[in-house]
Amino acid sequence: MVFGSLVRTGFLELDDPLYITQNPLVTGGLGWAGVKAAFSSFHAGYWIPVTWTVLAAEYSAFGPSPSGYHAVSIALHAANTLLVYAFLARATGKRSGAAAAALLFAVHPLAVEPVAWACSQKDLLFTVFFLSGMTAYLAYGAKPSAGRYGAVTVLFALSLAAKPMAVTFPAALLLLDHWPLGRLSRRSLGRLLVEKIPWIVMAAAVSVATVFAHRAFGALPAGPGLGERLVNAIFSAGWYAVSTVLPYRLAVFYPYPAAGIAWYKPALAGGCLIATALVFFRMKTKPFLAVGLLFFLVTLLPASGILQAGAQAMADRFAYLPRLGLILILVYGGSLALARLRITQAQAAVFVAVAIAGYGVLCKIQTGFWQDRITLYTHALSVTQDNYIAENRLGRAFQEKGDLDAAIARYRKAAAIAPSYAAARNNIAGIYMARGMFGEAQGELSDFIRKYPEKAGPEIYNNLGAAAGNGGDAESAVRWFQKAAEAYPDNFSVHVNLGNAYFMNHEMEKAKAEYEKARAIEPDNLMIKKRLDVFTGKGFRKGQSPY
Repeated sequence: MVFGSLVRTGFLELDDPLYITQNPLVTGGLGWAGVKAAFSSFHAGYWIPVTWTVLAAEYSAFGPSPSGYHAVSIALHAANTLLVYAFLARATGKRSGAAAAALLFAVHPLAVEPVAWACSQKDLLFTVFFLSGMTAYLAYGAKPSAGRYGAVTVLFALSLAAKPMAVTFPAALLLLDHWPLGRLSRRSLGRLLVEKIPWIVMAAAVSVATVFAHRAFGALPAGPGLGERLVNAIFSAGWYAVSTVLPYRLAVFYPYPAAGIAWYKPALAGGCLIATALVFFRMKTKPFLAVGLLFFLVTLLPASGILQAGAQAMADRFAYLPRLGLILILVYGGSLALARLRITQAQAAVFVAVAIAGYGVLCKIQTGFWQDRITLYTHALSVTQDNYIAENRLGRAFQEKGDLDAAIARYRKAAAIAPSYAAARNNIAGIYMARGMFGEAQGELSDFIRKYPEKAGPEIYNNLGAAAGNGGDAESAVRWFQKAAEAYPDNFSVHVNLGNAYFMNHEMEKAKAEYEKARAIEPDNLMIKKRLDVFTGKGFRKGQSPY
């Protein structure tokens, strides 16, 4: 089985803790209170209650063991494969072509990331409901009824609640009105748009909510300007298209090039896409070609990076659903080309089988890179340039294995590529502290704050305070923790650390005040309850440290 080995892989520290192992909406398990919390709150910059509820059910079943989550991801991908077949078989009436497209969808290397990365279950889940909704819409388009309209609406709502990338669903349905339903014309356009108003309103509401949630979470960084993001969006679309045909040099993270994208790359990609579109639109007898291309571009739009969320320039998981449009072109367009060449059905079947087997082999190779973090990030560095995220993450993997020399070497490479990247400098200081070099740690972090004060997050101030305190400079420790609390008043760990510093300085009232602030942020945190028990005499003798 192509994906079978993934059940033996662990969680990835890149977002898996945020989404699963340290997410209270998940670790509370499946229950009514958890479902209510999932539907009434934002987490990690998202409102995705269906995803949180499914992950909570998995946590109830598997706990923190990653194997169960990977098995569910494989099952969801298998379900999407069947849904691709069902949708295309109904849309085209050609089961053999639908089977070929579904197999290509299943074993394509671009599918590896969303299946292998546990936190990417949202991509798999929203696709389940998106494909189900499109298939239901084919039935509605053929014979409209209130019940069928309601079924499409429910499936769309579930897709939106799994991942906001589903906002393009109404536009995808309009494409289906053109082909295969044949409902779209100049006369019917207004009626078809009115028909979709409820869905457009749903998509708009989720889009606005997601932007606000991303901004509140800090997932809309002040990174590349609009012009550069537009250039990258065009280049990325071309890259996804090429990678669908020739999947090569795939990585877990693609950084923005340090020197920017060479002008000819997006120009070439955009020119090829425009030329292809013009050819397809002129082929009025083959409307599926234009629909396939437009489906790819439209469904990719929310993840194009025009509205930047995160530090990546592009990501394999973003193409999980959009590549279906290109697969449609490859399989059904390819069958037409083979027919013109007078290739027999038997010969065509052999050609398709060999092609799918080839993609399957590449897919199996790609899953091998996910066997552990060192292999994953080493591979990413071998196929990308200036990948400071991969350098930093590889350093973390080495550090957890106890190889501090290899770790700090990677952190320094990351800092050299991106001098304002706070995580690398913070990790360098962490190595210094692990070696008892507290002065060097303070120097590393103080230098970063002096050069890039706008990039200094709570971790920088926290570690600077810790380095000062461990180095015997209690006053400096308090001062740095105070600055962290002023800059990040809603950060739990900042108040805990400031309270600890006050406690060790015997400033008990101030310590208690900081612990109370921390409890207000996380009322159910057991550690902070233990800290506050010191002041009530519960569990500790008077004057005894809780540490």
